[in-house]
Amino acid sequence: MGGVHFIRIFVSRLLVDEGHQVNLFTRSKAPVTQPFPGEAYDAYNAFKSKILHLKCDRKGC
Repeated sequence: MGGVHFIRIFVSRLLVDEGHQVNLFTRSKAPVTQPFPGEAYDAYNAFKSKILHLKCDRKGC
């Protein structure tokens, strides 16, 4: 799925919580995951490990 901000922040969390591996395709090289305020380090790392960030744009990967 596209890694736009809303999807990246909220929908990816819901999918991971349901047991899915999530692939985010973006043009940005910036990190696609970020912890929620006050989130435990272990919980964030568990979420982050389920995300695959594919970086590419229309001019080539």
